[in-house]
Amino acid sequence: MVINPLISPFQYGTEPEWTSFMNPDQGYTNVFMSIHYYHCFGGMPSGDDNVINYAHYQRQQQIAQYYQVNPKPMLIDEWSACGVSPGRYGDMIQAQVAGFGQAAGWVFWAWSQTWGGDPWSFKTAFQNGWITPDQTGVASC
Repeated sequence: MVINPLISPFQYGTEPEWTSFMNPDQGYTNVFMSIHYYHCFGGMPSGDDNVINYAHYQRQQQIAQYYQVNPKPMLIDEWSACGVSPGRYGDMIQAQVAGFGQAAGWVFWAWSQTWGGDPWSFKTAFQNGWITPDQTGVASC
């Protein structure tokens, strides 16, 4: 089962209502917390380099903080290359793959292009070399 904290107002799964809910020590198994780390809907530092560094380093710290208080595995959901200039989409994806490594898993927004275009398309990310099959753990991608 995958549960998701509130998105408006934005929560990160570290709030008491989530850290004390459906935990393994309460008899729940296979319950994951879905976290959405957006980098394009406001609240980010300005400039591509700053956003990329935030996605890599600050997200690592946030994931570590999550695991200090929440025993449920974290699933990073709805991520993409958004938030930076088109020429930096690959850098943005690489920063997130590095930053998200502590999570139990991650789910990109969509395989093919959607309303958001290239930064939201995992297929485009593969075609452009922004991410490689060996980084996914699924050789057939």
